[in-house]
Amino acid sequence: MILLAIFLGILILTTIVGNVFVIVAILMERNLRTIGNSLVFSLAVADLMVALLVMPIAALFHVSGEWTFGPILCDIWTSLDVLSCTASILHLVAIALDRYWAVTNIEYIHSRTPKSVGTMLFVVWVVSLVLSVAPILGWKDDQFMMRIQEGKCLISQDVAYQVIATVTTFYAPLVVILLLYWRIFDVSCLFVFSFLPSTRLKFSFSLMNRLFSLEQPFKSVSARHVMLQMDLKNISQSMR
Repeated sequence: MILLAIFLGILILTTIVGNVFVIVAILMERNLRTIGNSLVFSLAVADLMVALLVMPIAALFHVSGEWTFGPILCDIWTSLDVLSCTASILHLVAIALDRYWAVTNIEYIHSRTPKSVGTMLFVVWVVSLVLSVAPILGWKDDQFMMRIQEGKCLISQDVAYQVIATVTTFYAPLVVILLLYWRIFDVSCLFVFSFLPSTRLKFSFSLMNRLFSLEQPFKSVSARHVMLQMDLKNISQSMR
């Protein structure tokens, strides 16, 4: 138990220090105070909330093996857990969307405004807040008080709440993030293979042909890709 307590203490301290560094760096460095980095800043705030408000009590709970803080603090702690953890995960989705639009839409970086990014942050925090306060407002199972008496503090075990919360905070974000980064990787291959020898340059053209068959927003960059490929092909031929 002592080793577990030491490990958890180091983990909590590392999480706090790392996220404080990110927050301070963005606040202090003018070049980092960009619209895009506001997503990273908000993510660091959510992760810092996990480290300060959730992890210390969770560490005490796991080390002692028993919940001794009563039902009210259990409600508060589990709600903060859902709020901060859900916000952290949904921030990853927002950042993936931001990168996806930046890679697949030439004009996105210039058209991105504080209002559009603020809207994403608003949705992230509102969804997280709704899921976190739902058990406090009564969306619990009937065994809540019995678990408290047994020394256990768990998030609402109501089946409907568990399904909605699990899909919203894990499965759906996982699928969306994987799809978005696959699209980003697919487009990035176009540029990577463009700078390889001409024998592999043909691969990038076949990849570009696949991009032509994709739906928007890839069409918005297809013409730019064609011009780039033509220039690179001419350069490659002139260097032979």
